[in-house]
Amino acid sequence: MAYDDTKHRKDKRVPVYLSEYGYEKLERIAEALGGQKSAVGREAMERGIDQLLHEIESAKTSKSLRVPSKSHVHA
Repeated sequence: MAYDDTKHRKDKRVPVYLSEYGYEKLERIAEALGGQKSAVGREAMERGIDQLLHEIESAKTSKSLRVPSKSHVHA
């Protein structure tokens, strides 16, 4: 498959380990949507990345950068 923008090509591998609870949630979502766990997980991760990046950029704009602590980042 050809991509107009090669940055959209999904060829970067990032192994992710989930807790049993997180894995079960991923399975339920994939089953509800009728998709593969890998595709659903990738979409969820990309949405989370976009949200965190937006929060960080917004915080920089307001001069009160607050990077989420480890306990606030849910994988």
